Amino acid sequence: PIEEPIEKSIEESVEESIDEPIEEPIEESIDEPIEEPIEEPIEEPIEEPIEEGSFDEKLTRDNVEEYSEIYAPLDLDVDTIVEQFTYLEASIFYQLQPSEFVGQAWAKAKLRHKAQNILASTQMFNFISSFFVNLILDTPDLEQRIQLVKKIIQIGIKAHSIHNYDLLYSIAGSVGDAAVFRMKQTWNVVNTDPSKEEFDKLSSLFQKNYAGYRKEIENISQKACIPFIGTSLTDYTFLDDGNPDMNGDKINIDKKMRLYQCIQSVIKYKDIKYNIVAIPQIITYIKSYYFEKGILTDEKAKYEKSLKTEARMKK
Repeated sequence: PIEEPIEKSIEESVEESIDEPIEEPIEESIDEPIEEPIEEPIEEPIEEPIEEGSFDEKLTRDNVEEYSEIYAPLDLDVDTIVEQFTYLEASIFYQLQPSEFVGQAWAKAKLRHKAQNILASTQMFNFISSFFVNLILDTPDLEQRIQLVKKIIQIGIKAHSIHNYDLLYSIAGSVGDAAVFRMKQTWNVVNTDPSKEEFDKLSSLFQKNYAGYRKEIENISQKACIPFIGTSLTDYTFLDDGNPDMNGDKINIDKKMRLYQCIQSVIKYKDIKYNIVAIPQIITYIKSYYFEKGILTDEKAKYEKSLKTEARMKK
């Protein structure tokens, strides 16, 4: 996972992603808290630009308890889970501006205010990965934990099917986390599931300098897509640091063009947007998990909790 320092808190990023519609202005606001669970997932393909509808209710520590219906991951179908996380990520990604790349602003303390959406995207990536790690660590029952990990793998596969590479990579990182990977009793069963082999192939897209991912995403056009921007940030840094700004007394036009192409390789995916509307109860669950239970990110703390969740197998 990306580990650059950030300025915004998780709370701020998630709140902002809920406050802002992805594309069109909100036509109908939600005046009353929704108290009944939404049972039917969105059935339309997630490929068309958003035309209307968004959740504009601001969820905070103070009002999160007003939403009585809280969803647990195993209570939801995979499509709905993927759609809601995609909504959160897309709400940030669609705000990304080309100027945020200039001068590697995201990596420099004095310039970070110019790259708020890059930082928020990085933050959301890390949050989602940690979210799924903590869900697993908070499931002490072996059978429930096995079913949860299987479902998380299915979420990753579904994310790939709608071209959300950011979510796919977040999930690949979560199940590969040391605190989860060590759970032999869990993996002895999960590894026999047919979906695990498919998921492993998808995870390999991000190996060997992201060779598989780079090749696959180049062929995506006229479809909604959320790329993993970390690859482009690395490429931009390599090009910017490795080439002079000037060739003698002339501007290095070749460098400028290559930097432009690097930026464009990300920005172009903003053109076609997902048709997703936030479901308040699910967003509430995600936020309340952060607010109430907290998210462990320290490697030592996660590993210690992992040992309590699933003890070492006796030799």
